[in-house]
Amino acid sequence: MAANIIIIKNPGATDLFLNDVKINLLAGDSYTIPYQSLGRLAYSADVYLLIASGQLVLNDGTQDLSFDEGAAALRSRGTSIQSTFQNHASRGNGFTSKTNQEAIEEARDSAPGLNSRYVLITGYDGNAGAGRWLELRHNNNLNNNPYIISELSEIKAQAASTRNNSTAVLSILVNGLQVLTMTFASQSTFNENGLSVILNPGDEVKLRVLSGSFDRLNHYMSIKVIG
Repeated sequence: MAANIIIIKNPGATDLFLNDVKINLLAGDSYTIPYQSLGRLAYSADVYLLIASGQLVLNDGTQDLSFDEGAAALRSRGTSIQSTFQNHASRGNGFTSKTNQEAIEEARDSAPGLNSRYVLITGYDGNAGAGRWLELRHNNNLNNNPYIISELSEIKAQAASTRNNSTAVLSILVNGLQVLTMTFASQSTFNENGLSVILNPGDEVKLRVLSGSFDRLNHYMSIKVIG
């Protein structure tokens, strides 16, 4: 369809007067609606009734439209839904959308609370050597009490800190399978972004020291809820 073109055609033998948009359409004639007038046409009860009865035909500049196609064209072109949106390129606002509708959906998809994140915090209040399971709470180790995923989610980042420099490797397991590791090489902090590990409802998450030892380790996983 040609962008923002709406032509109304009167295929009958009788002149039509569209009262609520003040357009007189002679028998067999057609009229191209100016872009600035599309809003009035989109909310015209007369227009929709005449299209439905076949007395009026809408054309997009290329072909005649059915009632459903014509109604959809009016709604999309005649309202602000397809108005130009000034995005990052012109306004520096971070948006990539080019129309108002796209901007609404982009804002919705990135809004806090939708696709929200939470942090899973585990650790061990002592010297965590090889084979040690981390704990959600003190004396509640993940081997006996794994963290259960309740919603479709994705691990996006992990970070950790220790009291003193540590040299060790941590394993993150989902349903018993290693999906991530974290390696400390004589350091006390760690941060890793750009991860993408999908977690399904019911998955069991556990963390265990593979080698070396951590001095009072706190581990954080940023998990994004999908949907």
